[in-house]
Amino acid sequence: MTVAAQALRALTGLTGRSRWVTRGLTRGLSVFTFHDVTDKPSPFQVAADVATSTQVFRQQVEWIARTFDVIDPTILDGLENLPSNAAVITFDDAWLGTFTNGFAILDELNLPTISFLNYCGVDNGVDAAALAAFERGINAEFPGMANRHDRPSDPDAFRAFQGQLATDSTIRYWDNHRRCSFGSHLYWHVLSVGATPAEFEESYLRNKRRLAELKNSVDLLSFPFGQPGEHFDNSHVSAAQRLGVKRVFSARSRVNRGTLNYVIDRTSLSTQDSSPGTTLLHLHHRELRERLIRPAGPTNPTTPR
Repeated sequence: MTVAAQALRALTGLTGRSRWVTRGLTRGLSVFTFHDVTDKPSPFQVAADVATSTQVFRQQVEWIARTFDVIDPTILDGLENLPSNAAVITFDDAWLGTFTNGFAILDELNLPTISFLNYCGVDNGVDAAALAAFERGINAEFPGMANRHDRPSDPDAFRAFQGQLATDSTIRYWDNHRRCSFGSHLYWHVLSVGATPAEFEESYLRNKRRLAELKNSVDLLSFPFGQPGEHFDNSHVSAAQRLGVKRVFSARSRVNRGTLNYVIDRTSLSTQDSSPGTTLLHLHHRELRERLIRPAGPTNPTTPR
């Protein structure tokens, strides 16, 4: 462990001052992203690093609850000024463990959450990103709109490779829990960049029709893969506004400070380590990297009223 990591761990883990330290470093809104929560990750989930064990997930969300003021994500559509030291817990995609493990742990801890769903995976049992990795290798480019109707060449082998997606009945079960809400990740789990305006609109509206069947769905959207300028751009942000989306979410690892923008940034934690010091170090390393290396991405439009 580096000297910096040791010092940060001492401040956050051993002295009991993690709340004080984090207030100084991450004042604003921190939005945390998870994917699957499972103790039996699939080959795709291991390679793509999108599965967190139940033990690590529990430790991480308990740390979030101790360190931040966890707020209900459904209030973000009308929120203008950011509460100090706030956090939101989110999930992407439609993995079964999101609900059977992740939602269950959060429900036990009385913590609110939102899952951004791709309903194509629920309806057809195929995650497009997993399919691209299965057919073309784990380092294959993210699928685009042209791949939205692709099907596996070997369905049985693909199911073992992909992992389990949620069923409609599982989602509806958790829709009856007041602390659980649902937003859009578009219908197809493919890049927004490269899609025609009509294709993007179809993907959003088709997903919205499925979400409308739920009691706790909200007009919030997280872009698949989520890097501004690389996976979505200004045209998609503008399209989301025209379609009535209240706010959209990126995967740019930054804390949201000051006035809450229309594009809200999110960050992910390590799927392997849950210690407070390492978690904070990971969080701030990612934010620093994003600010220094990543392109600026889409400008932030005025939040619609």
